[in-house]
Amino acid sequence: MRARREIALTDTEVIAFNKKPSTWTKEEAKKIAVELPNLNDVAKEALEKRSVRVEGKKIKAIDWMIEVCFRSHVARHLPTFRIDHPVVLKYVGKDPEKTKFASWFDVLKNIESISKAAERSRQTPQADRDAEDRAILQLEAAAKQYALLSMTFIPGDLPPQIPPQKEYDAWLFSLGAAAEQMRKNGRTSEGAPKFDKELQENLKLLIERYREFAKDGAIRIIPGVSNDRLAAWDNLGNAVLSVVSEPGKHRDALSPEGSLTRYAAFCQAWRDGNDQACAEQVKALYKAHAGVWTERTDGEATFSRLQ
Repeated sequence: MRARREIALTDTEVIAFNKKPSTWTKEEAKKIAVELPNLNDVAKEALEKRSVRVEGKKIKAIDWMIEVCFRSHVARHLPTFRIDHPVVLKYVGKDPEKTKFASWFDVLKNIESISKAAERSRQTPQADRDAEDRAILQLEAAAKQYALLSMTFIPGDLPPQIPPQKEYDAWLFSLGAAAEQMRKNGRTSEGAPKFDKELQENLKLLIERYREFAKDGAIRIIPGVSNDRLAAWDNLGNAVLSVVSEPGKHRDALSPEGSLTRYAAFCQAWRDGNDQACAEQVKALYKAHAGVWTERTDGEATFSRLQ
């Protein structure tokens, strides 16, 4: 999607994504089954609640971004990646005579062959790389950017039936249970304190998970604790971990009015097709973030507007 303001759709894709599956005619359903064979029941159920916003035969960049960030099980079927090189296009299972576009699903399905080809191209000296080498490396880079974007505002790898807030609740519950167990152990004098093994494993897995988010998260979405323009913002992983890591130096993003809680609420409202609830969460987020722009984010926003 880089350097593109919109995604163009075929006639069949317009029907598939812009109409509820229950309104498809038999002829339309047949064409969709042929041209979009990977559009599964999970995506169809989501489209029944809310269709993708399409203007004419195009999806605007902002609507595409919302789908990627909050409804990845639908976004993975959109024709996101433009691949001009015919050989690289075949890596994702597409016929160069019919299309130049591939979806995230196409990339994931062929990720092993893409990774191997990209590794071979990386080993070729830059001066000796041909058009195919450059195209496969571009595709790999775009795939990484897509994956990071899908994990920016919520844990985007969750199954569609699990709301993001449910994971946050499990995280806070585990922390609370661990703290309570430590308090109980502190009141005993029976040698080394005992700690529930299952709880310990759950916490370990969650902490490792959020550390990965913190390491890979390129976009910072949670403002600093004060209105200091130089205060650093947190990405998703750091914001979640801040509950136990220097909480006084970070905003409580998981509180009932916290930004992560609001992003999770927006996600659920978007998936449910509740536009009013979406608007309420967006207004609250805008208000909470107003006046805390850092020099860097202010500059990036200005550059984006100019671009």
